[in-house]
Amino acid sequence: MEIHKLMNNSFSSLNDVEMELECTKFKLKELQDIIEGSNDGIYVTDKYANTILVNKSWEKITGMNREEVLKKNTAVLEKSGYMSKSASLIVLREKKGITIEQKLKTGKTVLVSSNPILDTEGNVTMVVTSVRDITELYELKEQIEKDEEISHKEHYKPNNIKSDLLNFSDIVVEDENMINVLEMAQKVAKVDTTVLLLGETGVGKEEVAKYIHRNSTRCNKNFIKVNCGAIPEHLMESEFFGYEKGAFTGANKEGKIGLFEMCNNGNLFLDEVGELPLDMQVKLLRVLQESEITRVGGTKTIKIDVKIIAATNRDLKDMVDKKLFREDLYYRLNVIPITVLPLRERRKD
Repeated sequence: MEIHKLMNNSFSSLNDVEMELECTKFKLKELQDIIEGSNDGIYVTDKYANTILVNKSWEKITGMNREEVLKKNTAVLEKSGYMSKSASLIVLREKKGITIEQKLKTGKTVLVSSNPILDTEGNVTMVVTSVRDITELYELKEQIEKDEEISHKEHYKPNNIKSDLLNFSDIVVEDENMINVLEMAQKVAKVDTTVLLLGETGVGKEEVAKYIHRNSTRCNKNFIKVNCGAIPEHLMESEFFGYEKGAFTGANKEGKIGLFEMCNNGNLFLDEVGELPLDMQVKLLRVLQESEITRVGGTKTIKIDVKIIAATNRDLKDMVDKKLFREDLYYRLNVIPITVLPLRERRKD
């Protein structure tokens, strides 16, 4: 009798193990599907910096095949020129997440965010890296810098900008520093890249944003200003992305479109962008990367085409160092920074 009972217990334990194994396999397959389907490039190394997994998006972003890197140590890949520096090696050495720029052997520039996976004793078991292509952003930046250099070589006259302003703007400008700001604004207005306006409160960042809008190819579309510090945190997502009917208690029964949809094909001015909470920064980053939004309570993605003009009176780089602002979002916003000086430094104004 005891033997039968022991055998039954053994069979029961074996069945439990088999079921747990099947469940683990299913979860592993599900995880692999998620990683493979991610729009971000994913690059995973083990605790020895050996490459154990990359996804399709990584191949597309980097222009390399996974066979070139799988089972290879990132120290060897770095030395061979596949990448300018390995984020995985830095994470393994420092045991904390980092975000850096990498130049690849294919000529592309990527932004990589690497984070350690730790065991219960705090040892690194793996490093997971997300990879985003920022080559196009740098090409736009370089083109604007070349245009600026050409304009200086051609002795661009400040009086030309002043004349344009008198005819087409409410801005009155005499100081050369401000004329230079508007000259740069006029150039960035012609390209669809994010602009970051920096400066103290009250220096005229909103007027510069409006000037960019008036000189852009989107001038006949909407220009919407959003004060990021004035929207209650619990309403931010629904304000920015809208919501479907019945999404939450008190919601409009017909649903509501958000600011991004309202501003489609236009210019969206995000004033005081440094006041965005971290969870909203993640959502804004996704919009900048994918050019799509999902309404609150919805499942369908909606494609949008919006140029972002952001502004802040805060030191975003310092906020990044203090973990108050996402580094990857900072890089996305800081493509073309324009500093607007205060009036005390613009004597002629």
